[in-house]
Amino acid sequence: TFNAGVAISGTGTLDGGAGAIVVSGELALSGGTLRAPGSGLSVSGNWTRTGGTFNQRTGTVTLTGAGASTVSGNTTFYNLTCATGGKVVNFTSGTTQTVQKTLNLTGAVGSLIQLRSTSPGVKWSLSVTGGMQTVLYVDVQDSDALTNTITVDEGVDNGNNNANWLFGTTNRYWVLGT
Repeated sequence: TFNAGVAISGTGTLDGGAGAIVVSGELALSGGTLRAPGSGLSVSGNWTRTGGTFNQRTGTVTLTGAGASTVSGNTTFYNLTCATGGKVVNFTSGTTQTVQKTLNLTGAVGSLIQLRSTSPGVKWSLSVTGGMQTVLYVDVQDSDALTNTITVDEGVDNGNNNANWLFGTTNRYWVLGT
C-alpha cells in the first residue's frame, strides 16, 4: 500500500508479483517499468503515464475513491474496472486507452460514473480488444470506442459527441416458475 501515491521513474522496475498494490493517490509512470500485480492494482487518484513501460500481465487495474481521477497518456490494460458510483474519470483528450480482456464500469442508480475528456468537445478513445464488457450506469461524453462498439446499459450519451457507443436500457423480466 502506498498512502501518498507512487512515482516510478528512472530505469528500475516495480514488480507487483502475485500480490496486490493499493495506491492511495496518484500513480505516475514516467520511466522504468511497472509490472502489474497478479491480484490487482487499485488507484484512488490519477493514473499518469508520460513514459516508461506498463506491463499489464493478466492483472486488473481498478479506479477507486470518490474523488475525480484523470487518466493521462496511452495505456494498454488487461482488465480495467471502476465500480464507484458517482466517480468522475477524466481522460486526456487525444489519448487511447486499450483494454485487452475485460472492461467493467459499473455505477449505480442515481449515481452514474462519468467518463469525460480533459478538453470538452475533443475526443478520447477507448478500445476493448478482448471481448468481455460490463458497462452499466455510466455517463459518457466526448469518446470514441474505435472499432469495438461498447454497449452501455442504463447510461447517458452526454452531448452526443460519442462514436461507437451503444446506449440502451436493459429490460429485466421476472419469470415465475410453476
